Amino acid sequence: MWIKLAADQGNALAKKNLKDLAAAMKPDKIARAEAMVKAWKPTK
Repeated sequence: MWIKLAADQGNALAKKNLKDLAAAMKPDKIARAEAMVKAWKPTK
């Protein structure tokens, strides 16, 4: 989840690592992580 958030902010290393990580993950785990990213709200 944190790598996806960093990649969405333009972090090039996170984008590369996200691709590598996704290749090693099962589809259900990817879907769960994507749902967590959508639900995440920053707090101050």
